Amino acid sequence: MKTTEIGLMAITEARPGVAFYGRVDSDMDDKNVGVAAVEEALQVVRLKCLQDLKDVRTTDVRMLHDGYMKLYQLENPVRRACGNTYDAILINEAQDMNPAILDVISKQTQSPRMFVGDPNQQIYSFRGTTNAFEEIKETITSTFYLTQIFRFGPDIAFIDNCWLDIVKGESRKMLIGCEKKSRIIDFCPHMALHSRFIPFAGLRTIKRRCKMIAGTGSIQLSTPPGRPRTAHSWENIQKVKSWLQRKRHLSVQKLASELDISYGSIRRILKDDLLLRPYKKTIEPLLTDAHKDKRKKFFNWVRSNFRKEDTMRILFSDEKMFDIDGMYNSQNDRIWAANRAEADERGGKKQRRKFPTKVMVWLGACSKGVTPLVIFEKGTVDHARYIKEVLPMALRYGNKVYGNNWTYQQDGARPHSPAITGMMSRQFPFFPGQGILATK
Repeated sequence: MKTTEIGLMAITEARPGVAFYGRVDSDMDDKNVGVAAVEEALQVVRLKCLQDLKDVRTTDVRMLHDGYMKLYQLENPVRRACGNTYDAILINEAQDMNPAILDVISKQTQSPRMFVGDPNQQIYSFRGTTNAFEEIKETITSTFYLTQIFRFGPDIAFIDNCWLDIVKGESRKMLIGCEKKSRIIDFCPHMALHSRFIPFAGLRTIKRRCKMIAGTGSIQLSTPPGRPRTAHSWENIQKVKSWLQRKRHLSVQKLASELDISYGSIRRILKDDLLLRPYKKTIEPLLTDAHKDKRKKFFNWVRSNFRKEDTMRILFSDEKMFDIDGMYNSQNDRIWAANRAEADERGGKKQRRKFPTKVMVWLGACSKGVTPLVIFEKGTVDHARYIKEVLPMALRYGNKVYGNNWTYQQDGARPHSPAITGMMSRQFPFFPGQGILATK
């Protein structure tokens, strides 16, 4: 007999309609049926449902996960001290614990029990779960705080600490983020139009919204702050986007002039709505096929002749030309004055020589440090001065820091070629030559 049939029989035997028959009501309810009669009938149905749940031969009432968990709890499972006990029992997510499971764990007194969880993350109370920390607080012997987070970095951990401090009033147990890269995102006011998020990192905004949630439960403003922005519209956003697809090398000023939109509106559309950033062109060498083949050969030669530990015993060298006036960047040097004349009086002019004196400087560097400078006061260096002044300095320094097991590396400038350096190169322990490794 099915459960539905049992329910109908129970209701019939309870004779719940006696009061209904003598009333003017058109429908049966608690008033004219009788609560006691209904409860009696429902209890019969409940017992039949429980029997069907435990009967593996019927599928009228299917077993749920909570069902066999409840059956396990009804068996009163307790591991005796003389039996096989656990070293410890660890319960995770204790802030959302079913009372039935909590009853099972509470009876396992023969083993140490550890409850792990975060009371601030209780999200299943609608299913009847409870915060186990509140239930067992009278029996807790030791409390430890897990503050190290492995899921996100310090930026998000900082926001969590702000929420705990302002909303929960918790300032003692601070979260510590890991080394993972993470960022904060905010709900975009134009989400319905653009379906995207925008990043922000304003500390004042974060604290203000935490206080708004603590006070009102929402971060929505009754009216938008500031004056209305008419240029910051969906039509203008699409106009800027389509214009950039045709001409991608326009400055903000020129784009504002072409579209007749203010500079500030164009900048907000580019950064906040289109999530674009201005990038300068990078300069890189134009390599021919011959250059690429030469570099590949050199790379394979290095792999064949050097181990990883050998690279720690290489003395690298290079030359650089400097003029006596040096490099000057006017963008980083400003004089605040009322007018140009006053600025000139305060040192607003930078004089440069028409033909400044130039010097060349040589320097060697390795894992042990750097060599003394070799300065050529009369400009560029030729092979004679390179052999006479540079190579002896490199040889003395390399032998001093490495002994007789090191390599001298130089670039491919004309004064450096082995054919010019000649016999001097043979005094070095290892001297890279033309495709081979020259040794003593």
